[in-house]
Amino acid sequence: MSAIPMLETADERIAKNRRKVAEYRIWGQGLRGTLLLLVQVVGTVWGAIFTQVASMVLLSAVCAFVHNNFYAFDVELSGHQIVMTPMSFLLVFRCSNSYGRYWDGRTLLGGMVFHCREIVAKACCYSPNDNCGELFVQNVKRYTMVTAKLINRTVSQHWDKVAADREKRKKKGDGWKWGFRDLVTYLTVPEYDDLKCVERNHPLLALQWLRQEVLNAHVLQVLSPLQEQEISSSVGELQLVWNGMAKITATPLPFPWLHVSRMILYVFLVTLVPPAVTKLNWVAVPFILVLSFLLFGLVRIGDEMEDPFGNDINDFDLLAIEKTIEGDLQLLDMLREKRFKKSDKRMPV
Repeated sequence: MSAIPMLETADERIAKNRRKVAEYRIWGQGLRGTLLLLVQVVGTVWGAIFTQVASMVLLSAVCAFVHNNFYAFDVELSGHQIVMTPMSFLLVFRCSNSYGRYWDGRTLLGGMVFHCREIVAKACCYSPNDNCGELFVQNVKRYTMVTAKLINRTVSQHWDKVAADREKRKKKGDGWKWGFRDLVTYLTVPEYDDLKCVERNHPLLALQWLRQEVLNAHVLQVLSPLQEQEISSSVGELQLVWNGMAKITATPLPFPWLHVSRMILYVFLVTLVPPAVTKLNWVAVPFILVLSFLLFGLVRIGDEMEDPFGNDINDFDLLAIEKTIEGDLQLLDMLREKRFKKSDKRMPV
């Protein structure tokens, strides 16, 4: 009896597509690699801009048909060229701004991984080999992991929550509900209940737990004042990273800029069709196809890079980052245990 195949979840499908797209670097530079790159659809802008490109191609085909069968119009390019300069400036600025936000987001994401490692590494190095030290390390490790998971969830689901809350205001939905079932293994029952009562800014609660744990360790003399200050400083840096990631997610490019750039782009392409048909006749159809793909593709690239913390294929793989952090924290804890085992063997009887 053959096994029943398991259905692929949405997260698994996104992760699979992300791995597939990320492998373009190993496709090679030869004919095969070039063909793979050109025929690739997953992860490209084709799906998002197909409607716009198709509409411009249809418009150019209609104009060519009218020009050849009904009225042979003659339109010059002189008036159309006026729109080219502002459109170019707006598109270039948009792509440059979006790339800056994308790179800032990657830097902040790397900072989150670094500070999570630093917090647990310092806790493992500074804590003594006793029950209080062991309890302190385990609490710091789980609070740090919860903080990383909540930061990723907050920034990746921000606009999903906004959309769900809007539907709730329209009385068409129940509103956004945060899911915390994957955090049950990290939290106690009272902590889990406290987390469910918080409506927004959930990482702040986890950071507060982390700060309180470090302060309690200082009070119980598990940490010296200097050690407590160093770990608290790393916790503060982690909060700054979260603030930076939330700023990128919640503060998009001003809407008037986006609105004007889209309007000028459509005006540019629509007014280009009659002069192109006048000069090129039916050749204007493939010409408009290529040009509209390039321009709408640039706009779409700017849209994707503007907010890199999401569930799109080209967004950062936050789940992989979480697994990396979790594995690193477990490694640091294991190294601490090995260090103390070696020290116990060296103690004189």
